[in-house]
Amino acid sequence: ERGVNLSMKPRASNNVYLMLEQDPDYPARLDRKGFFVHLRDLEAEALIKEEKYRLPNRSDGMRLVLTDAGRAQLEKQA
Repeated sequence: ERGVNLSMKPRASNNVYLMLEQDPDYPARLDRKGFFVHLRDLEAEALIKEEKYRLPNRSDGMRLVLTDAGRAQLEKQA
């Protein structure tokens, strides 16, 4: 399944915050700083991770992926 490649780098054009803040369900009170604090917490808990992938120009990029533990936690909450 193909998804959207999102970066955790604050200045990237495909920055995960810039993409998600446009969603109507995004919590208005969660600012950029708080958002990245939450992402780092999720990464520390091994619920998400950064993964290397190959860009169309054959250079390497990094993207966020949900780990098996992250999926399991989401399934428990559903």
